[in-house]
Amino acid sequence: MSIADFKKPFHIMTRTQTADGEGGRTNAWTVGAAVSIAAYNDQSTFAQKASKEGLTSLWSLVFDKTLTSIVADTYLKRDSDSAYFRITSDPVDYETPAVTTLNQRKATAERIGVLPV
Repeated sequence: MSIADFKKPFHIMTRTQTADGEGGRTNAWTVGAAVSIAAYNDQSTFAQKASKEGLTSLWSLVFDKTLTSIVADTYLKRDSDSAYFRITSDPVDYETPAVTTLNQRKATAERIGVLPV
C-alpha cells in the first residue's frame, strides 16, 4: 500500500475579479486544475483546542512536491463532497528531503463552509 492509495481528486479554486461598472470589483471563483491529495482530519490535542477557539476543523493535506501552485491561502475543492479547504501553512516548510524518492509535501488546512466573497 502506498500513499497514492489514499489520494483523492481535488480542484484548485481560482479567484477572478471583474469590474462591476460602478468603480468596484466583483469576485467570482472558477474551478482550476485537478490535483490528487491525501487528506486527513487532525485529531491532536492542538487541533481540538483550535477547534474550540473557532477554527472549523484542522486538516493535513499531503500531495506531490511538483504542485508548486499550492501555497498558503490557496483554496481547494474536494470532488467527492464539494468541501472547501484553505491552506494555512507553507507546504515548502514540510516537504520530503531531496535525497528521497517520496517527493511529497504536507500542508495544514482548514475546512470552510463557503468560499470568501
